[in-house]
Order: sequence, then C-alpha cells, then structure tokens
Amino acid sequence: MNINVQLHKSLRALSLLLIFVFGLTDHAFSQTKDSVGTGYMPDAAEEYWPALKSEDAGKPNDVFSRLGHIPIHNNKGFVSLGGSLREVYERFNNYLWGIGPQDNNGYLLHRILLHADVRYNKHFRVFGELESSFQSDRNGGPRPVQDVNKLALTELFAEYATETGDQTVLKFRIGEQVLHYGVGSLLDIRDANVHRSFVGGKAIIERGNDKLDVFAMELVTTNEGFFDDQIDPSQKIAGAWFTHTYRGSWLRKIDLFYLLRTGAQLRLHRAPVRRKGIRSVRA
Repeated sequence: MNINVQLHKSLRALSLLLIFVFGLTDHAFSQTKDSVGTGYMPDAAEEYWPALKSEDAGKPNDVFSRLGHIPIHNNKGFVSLGGSLREVYERFNNYLWGIGPQDNNGYLLHRILLHADVRYNKHFRVFGELESSFQSDRNGGPRPVQDVNKLALTELFAEYATETGDQTVLKFRIGEQVLHYGVGSLLDIRDANVHRSFVGGKAIIERGNDKLDVFAMELVTTNEGFFDDQIDPSQKIAGAWFTHTYRGSWLRKIDLFYLLRTGAQLRLHRAPVRRKGIRSVRA
C-alpha cells in the first residue's frame, strides 16, 4: 500500500482517537500547586520541586532543596538544578547465549547526568540535560549504542504552557527530548548506560486525572565521542499516548496509545508499522 495512503488513514484514526479520549473526560483540572513536588522521576524533565518551606530551612536536605527551586524574575519563575551519578557492576553468564566475547569477571558502567530547568514564568520554560557515560574493563570493549557516550545533550527543549477556560492545560514542546510511557515496553528512556533521545515536537493536554501526549519525532543516533550524536531523518515515530490515573483504586493507571513508526531501528516488522492498543499499568 502507498505510504501516503497509510499516513492519511493513520492521521484520520488519530483524529478519531482524540475525539474519543476527550469525550470520556469531564474532570476538573487541578494544576500542580507550589507546595506539591513530584520527587525524583525517570525523566528529570517531568520533575517539579516546590519552594522550600520556612519550617524546613536548616534541615540536612536544605542545600539540595534550594538548588531545586532558585527564584528568578521577581519570584514569577525559578531555576531547578539537579543531577545524578550512577555506578553499576554487571556480570553475565553466557552473554548472548555464549556468542562472542565473554567476561567472567564482570565490568563497571559509569554515568553522570546534569540538568537545568529554567521556568521563566508559568508559561515559558527551557530544559536541558547533559550526559557522560563510560565503561571499564569489559572484555570485548563497549557494546554499541548503550555503553559509552563521552558527552552529549540528552534533552534540550523549549516549552510554552497555557490554561484554557475549561481548566485544561495545554503544553507545546519543541527540541530534543525523551519518550517515556507506561512501563517502558514500547517507549522508554532506554535506561541502559546511555539514554535514547528524539528531536521533534510534542503537544501535551492535561485535564484532571487525564493526560494526552501527541508527538512527531526523529531518532537521535548515539555516537561515542563528544557532542557527536546526530539526527537520523530516516528513523521517525509519531502518535498519541493517553493516560488516565485512578485515585484510591487498586488499578493505578490505564494507557491508550496509537503509534506510527518507520526506520530500521524503530520498526517491529517492516516500515511503516502502526500499533495501537490499551494497556493497564502498575495495577
């Protein structure tokens, strides 16, 4: 079948999905309050660190809390600084079923992530994250893509957010970002030693316990050097991912998604590939 015909049908199905999803939702929106933080998240871009309360000043975590919320622009916005250092020891018996070099003593993986989140006001935001990943003493050297990236940007995007009259929040992101959804069986950060990134645009719609992301991206290929990652225009992904969160229920989340993917590294069978479904998460 002609790719343009498939794309047209995919866009039509996506439009029907949007109508279906927001026909189901009729919840009052509750925006993140300045007193509620998210804590640490797999994707640092989704974290929110509120201003330090006066009664918490002087506690052992005071310094880190202040770095998470540095007021700017006459307290209309703030800067959040953070990072992580990870050391991992890995050892496999019969790696890849005994095919290729084996390492009976194991090896070490090292990773540093540093990020800055600049929220100028409630509308405008810029987020950036740097990654440096290495390995030590692995027999056969580093594995392609997942072990080594000496220095690279994993995320660098600008975001504009606004709230409509019916208490729905709209966010628009453009730039380099990660895709992390559900339990990560289809789309995740690839939390090996090296993260996976995409470049493109994303629209986020939030209302109450419902969230819908619509995105179109191109894959960023990983190279081992300094700032040498490149965009691969042949590897594309687009789609929509809807999540409903249940409060006070044994079922925590339900995901509804529709994906269109092309390219050798992204495809499941042959390009283009479409996938849709409903999935419960963390029951």
